[in-house]
Amino acid sequence: ADLVHTNEVTVFLGDGWFVERSAQQASEIAKRRTDGIDSRIGNIRKELGTAQDHAGKLGQYRQIQELAGNQFGGNADGIPKTGFTKDGTL
Repeated sequence: ADLVHTNEVTVFLGDGWFVERSAQQASEIAKRRTDGIDSRIGNIRKELGTAQDHAGKLGQYRQIQELAGNQFGGNADGIPKTGFTKDGTL
């Protein structure tokens, strides 16, 4: 048996599409795909870091609110306590 077209490979392009490319072209396609994925992962890591930073700051803010509320007679939300009920009466 003779091997024919030994430098050609079938590459999946997505959405059910395939093409025949040389090994070099297929390697370049794979490299572009991995570079794109690496870039997306980097962006997600940055967003995650930002979200974690915001969550930490929010936690600190809530602690400050609770301390301020307790110090000045407010509730857990930092709202001062009053003698009024929900219906507005004393």
